[in-house]
Amino acid sequence: MPLVQWDDDLSVDHDEIDRQHRKWIKHINEMHEALASGDPDRLGAIKDASLQQMIDYAKSHFEFEEKYMDEIGYPQLAAHKQVHDGFRKMISKIQADARRGFQPLNTQLMSIMMNWLTDHILSEDKKYSLYVSNSPQ
Repeated sequence: MPLVQWDDDLSVDHDEIDRQHRKWIKHINEMHEALASGDPDRLGAIKDASLQQMIDYAKSHFEFEEKYMDEIGYPQLAAHKQVHDGFRKMISKIQADARRGFQPLNTQLMSIMMNWLTDHILSEDKKYSLYVSNSPQ
């Protein structure tokens, strides 16, 4: 059973960004399923893949989202970019540590993925969605 399911509370009322957020939920659920399976081979593979997916997601999603916020004239774009940069740095450090042999805990990756969903999408991303809905047309 999925750990996280998409619902309208997660929507930022932008089809492409919502699609990208659904992809993040898919990654969370894949990691959760691997943890629940108890299969160490599957877990090792999904952990490595999850790290790379987070890095790839951060690059493509953040670029898309920041471009969109620039296009709509979002006044808190600089602050939002700082949050994105902090996530990029954190994930890059975890990946660099893993390459040096320090493997992140499975629960640590799950926590990062879950917190990013709940803290960032539901609080930070909702701000630009609200900005758009309150802007004069």
